[in-house]
Amino acid sequence: MVAFPISPPAALLASEVRFTPKTIVATSRSPFTGGEQVYVHQGQWWEMEITVVPGPRQTFEDIIAFVLLLNGQEGTFNFSPPGGGTPAGNAGGTPRVATASQSGQVLISTGWTASQANILKAGDWLSMVSGTNPQARLYKNLIDVGTNSGGVASLTLFPRLRIPAPASGATITTTSAQGIWRLASNEMPWDITNAVRYGMTLACVEALNP
Repeated sequence: MVAFPISPPAALLASEVRFTPKTIVATSRSPFTGGEQVYVHQGQWWEMEITVVPGPRQTFEDIIAFVLLLNGQEGTFNFSPPGGGTPAGNAGGTPRVATASQSGQVLISTGWTASQANILKAGDWLSMVSGTNPQARLYKNLIDVGTNSGGVASLTLFPRLRIPAPASGATITTTSAQGIWRLASNEMPWDITNAVRYGMTLACVEALNP
């Protein structure tokens, strides 16, 4: 019996990763005045497409086995955004969630180094554990932010905070932040060229079961 989430094999190297942030916003336009109404809903999540570096069968079979082990949309796996393992901000201290039951786009966090400008920069990745499983949730900080004299920082995030919310005192990870993903469909194809080079593209969505 496989315990999910699992980690990709070392042989899985990405030549390209495409992130697609998804959000649910509806608009309606009056046929008489042309005026618009905008309806912002709560749903926000990540989608991702990984183009795997082609390789010979000897190294690629581990990747194929990993994908088959996921069994389509049943299994989940950990994955960190490449190139974003180290924050651009100084990220000092031991950051954690300040209070329970937070919601929306802003997270009150504490435990950072006090009185620091740019504790996180816009674009820095972070992750927090929430849910009953529990699961790591992947977020991106959207605004340069500093700390006050008590080491508190208000982070503006995409996506909005997940339900169930992270617990008070939950650790905020800023180095090698990761999310939990599942395949976007039950199809699991791979390619073999005339030169017997194997290739694969993985379409994935953020796993959001609580």
